[in-house]
Amino acid sequence: MDFNEISILDVFELSELYVTIFNGPPWNDQWTMMTAVERMKQLIHSEGFYGFICSVDTVPCGFILGQKESLYNETHFQIKEMGILGMEQNRDIGFQMMAELERVLKEGGVHKMYLLTDKINDIVNFYTNNGFKEWDSMMLLGKNIV
Repeated sequence: MDFNEISILDVFELSELYVTIFNGPPWNDQWTMMTAVERMKQLIHSEGFYGFICSVDTVPCGFILGQKESLYNETHFQIKEMGILGMEQNRDIGFQMMAELERVLKEGGVHKMYLLTDKINDIVNFYTNNGFKEWDSMMLLGKNIV
């Protein structure tokens, strides 16, 4: 298994992987290559961006994308996107990807990582099995404006 840091040169390969993963179950989104490329470019160009593509036998099968955030007393990392091809799920690839991310972040002085995700049992179970827990001190609020 290989982990290759993402650069702007990877945007089309990454976007293809993104569309394949998130247009399938359990999300069943409706991404196009155009909208995925736009999303990937936004993330890659954001301040503090870090991400990698995971490959098995040189075939890309997953990715993690996120952003470092500096606070007054520590640095956090928000996982913005994580995905693994359906046929590669339940093979410990996700656990290995999370371990690699944690290793890199720890070396980079990051203190905490967090994410927002859909309340789908398999997804929530994956993250809790990787040591994530709900933060009682935080709440997600939203407001529709259109």
